[in-house]
Amino acid sequence: MTEKNKRKEPIEIIDNPSLRSVLRNIGESTFTTVMWALWVYLFFPIINIILWALGITSFYKKVIAHSEYLEFLDLLQNCGLTVFGIFLLLWFWGVYNYRWFGKRNRRFNSTMAAPGEMAEFFDVSVDRVLELRQQKEIKWTSLYIAKKDQASNAKI
Repeated sequence: MTEKNKRKEPIEIIDNPSLRSVLRNIGESTFTTVMWALWVYLFFPIINIILWALGITSFYKKVIAHSEYLEFLDLLQNCGLTVFGIFLLLWFWGVYNYRWFGKRNRRFNSTMAAPGEMAEFFDVSVDRVLELRQQKEIKWTSLYIAKKDQASNAKI
């Protein structure tokens, strides 16, 4: 072996956050938030002791004891149950629709109108219909106005 082969090349690390998926970003953010909340929760007694040592003895009484976080948790539980109930209702509705309608093909292809039928409907020549089919945009109002004017003149 040559000396070049013995020496390993350093690995190039590419850090490009734009290549990460949205789901991965959401997952990492959620995990990070949960871990920080757990860390604060676990070290809260130590934080309380430090604050007490600094002379803030009523911190726990004023901030934690009277924060009524249990009522907030009850509210979150009730809202969560409501959201879960709505999810179940929509899910059952989707399953019902899939079983009832999902396997049926109710779409029918309509036949394309012949140039002669189009010409007769719009009261223009067949050549004009073929010309209009090749255009990118068509101003239909002039065709309808001409047809309506002829119909109104025939009634008078």
